[in-house]
Amino acid sequence: MTDKLSTRLTVPSAILSKIVEPPSKQLTSSPPNQRSTIDMALFEIIRFVLPLHRKPDFVKLREYLSLSGGVKDQYFGGLFAPPTAALPVKKDEMCWVIQWPHDSEMHTNSLFRTQLSELAETRDAKSLLFHFEDAQISNLTRALEAPICEFAIINLSSDAPKSNADFKHSMHKTYTDCYRMQGFVGGDWAYAVNTNDTNGGLVDDEVVRNQWVEEKERRLACYYLGWESIEAHQAASKTEIFAEEMVKLAPWFGSGSGAWYVKFEKHV
Repeated sequence: MTDKLSTRLTVPSAILSKIVEPPSKQLTSSPPNQRSTIDMALFEIIRFVLPLHRKPDFVKLREYLSLSGGVKDQYFGGLFAPPTAALPVKKDEMCWVIQWPHDSEMHTNSLFRTQLSELAETRDAKSLLFHFEDAQISNLTRALEAPICEFAIINLSSDAPKSNADFKHSMHKTYTDCYRMQGFVGGDWAYAVNTNDTNGGLVDDEVVRNQWVEEKERRLACYYLGWESIEAHQAASKTEIFAEEMVKLAPWFGSGSGAWYVKFEKHV
């Protein structure tokens, strides 16, 4: 374990001169698995193929959540990824991010879930759920409202040493290092609470809705990362800053690791 996590890469001064140092508070925040569970916000990422003729129904469902579900913030947009991406996206695939109110039970409402499932032509809408502290929401909002939002997935293998302090540090530094890269806007990260499947759980599956993965068993890490452009992210991914933690964590990358992009609109 120590050997795998001890490798350090030297960042050339030419690169350092072009990047913006993050605010100090970004580097001192605790990893998600060390944060208190008090006052946790629930974010949901839903993916589904939205046929053109169902777009008016999608508008109505978003309006229903705003008016009857108490949802204040929801974002939606089409997914896209480079042709060689490890996580390919489907034609007309939609990404819908919902921030659920603390006291809302709508996210488990069977009628809402059925209507959501029916939006997708093949009834295979899938969901990922994440807990965040209220203090993290402003950074998440920056990612969702950035010109481009990247969802970077690290799906850890079952033997990943999650309890190891160096490993925890590398997982969190993968996020905080982004503040040292040109074109990064903001974001945060967490482990999915409802599944370890990159694709998510079916939205109308009652078991998935009501049972969460035990904290020690959660292995699906999702980084919400906002960028000024896809080109900015692609350039950042070629730097030694980007590679520094990837080299250490790569031995525990499982299948389903990768990323996709979304240009979000905010429902108003």
